[in-house]
Amino acid sequence: MIKVIALVCLLVVVVTSQNSKNRPTPVFLVGASEQAKEAFYNIISRDWTSSQKDKAIDALVAKLGSKVQASYAQFKKDIAAIKAKYGKSVEAQVT
Repeated sequence: MIKVIALVCLLVVVVTSQNSKNRPTPVFLVGASEQAKEAFYNIISRDWTSSQKDKAIDALVAKLGSKVQASYAQFKKDIAAIKAKYGKSVEAQVT
């Protein structure tokens, strides 16, 4: 699942000029603190399983504000819709 999330993340990123390192920001983290974004990048760069990354991102977002949580919930719904529509073909593309 995290591979699908990562793919969609790459497709729907918003590049913000406020990010000092000019890294793309996932749509659900737009408006989040630089510390939160850094924590996200630290999670996705680890050599963890998809499940471990999913859980860590869920835990991170749970600590953030309601706007980020709502945006993340919508993001996950969008991912589920894409996966339902394209199924294994998307997963096969990113594995």
